[in-house]
Amino acid sequence: MRTPRVRARLDVCASCGSAVIVALDSAVAGIPVRADPLTLDEPSELRARVEGRMTYNLVGHPVSGRALVERIPELVVHRRHPVVAAHRCPGPVPATAIPQPMDIPSAGGDSSSGDDIPPF
Repeated sequence: MRTPRVRARLDVCASCGSAVIVALDSAVAGIPVRADPLTLDEPSELRARVEGRMTYNLVGHPVSGRALVERIPELVVHRRHPVVAAHRCPGPVPATAIPQPMDIPSAGGDSSSGDDIPPF
């Protein structure tokens, strides 16, 4: 399991083995958050809140990085970002849904081949 940071990333729940989003909910004095990676519509968010689960906006850009920001009750009516709920075991998404990182060959290439052509 990864250490939570401000930038959200995918991980695996240590308890149930499902996919989760791991992040801190704030850059200052942030609380570690584990959220289910499924976005919620209004009825699903209401159900999660009634169950006692916090909900978060998934803000930012997929390439430059995303963050989880707590949805306070006064702002729940606004839906400008995807909304996710705090993780509850067992999660709805299996860990096998997380894409595995690709192996990136070293830029130096294989010195035994004698090629001076970069591998890109």
